Amino acid sequence: MAHFSLQTWDPATSASETAQGTLAVKAAKSAGVQHLVWSTLPNCKEISGGKYEVIHFTGKTLVDVEVKAAAFPYHTFVEPPMYFQNFLGIMAPQPLGDGRTGWTIPMSPESKGLHVGDPTELGRLAARALEQPDTMSQGQHLAQASETTSWQGIVDKLNAQGHNFALKQVPNEAYDAFPFPGAQELREMMNYFEEYTYFGPDADSKIALARKLCPEGFTTFAEWASRNMKP
Repeated sequence: MAHFSLQTWDPATSASETAQGTLAVKAAKSAGVQHLVWSTLPNCKEISGGKYEVIHFTGKTLVDVEVKAAAFPYHTFVEPPMYFQNFLGIMAPQPLGDGRTGWTIPMSPESKGLHVGDPTELGRLAARALEQPDTMSQGQHLAQASETTSWQGIVDKLNAQGHNFALKQVPNEAYDAFPFPGAQELREMMNYFEEYTYFGPDADSKIALARKLCPEGFTTFAEWASRNMKP
């Protein structure tokens, strides 16, 4: 029996994600699951020495300890990317207040700290791990990303397809004051990306391991945008 689990962040109750994850691990153990594929993300608080918490990352990592302690016969960690679909929702382009449309960000537009991808392809990576329990089930971390890019790279690809988007960098305190839930969380996240990248210091090895399992690769941002963000 195999089990795949992914918990989601609620900015109103940040601790709930860790609690839900812990219950899911216990339920999987009680059900006799042999191979647990657990979706997680880097521990931003540990990586940054306490500078950035980014609870919707770190909250997932806190459950990793429970996964290891449960002593499943096999377990694998998969790490989803920064979703392409974010650009249709929480990170959709907005008016910049100067006649332009695009994104206001608290990090350098040129910083290649974004590991992006289509999360609908995470299941393919998880399935490949389940198919190879003897080599991919001793706590390996597999990071799914089609590419490493910057905010400027995202905008350049979209504009090459006929858009006219722009970027506006603002100070941290200005971003924190934006009137939407989780503004400070998102600002910390992007500060973390700029200093450590989305997948953290060991990003290259985790991405390489995932691509070894999926040598056919993953959908690129340009491919996805051409279908989902038409001008």
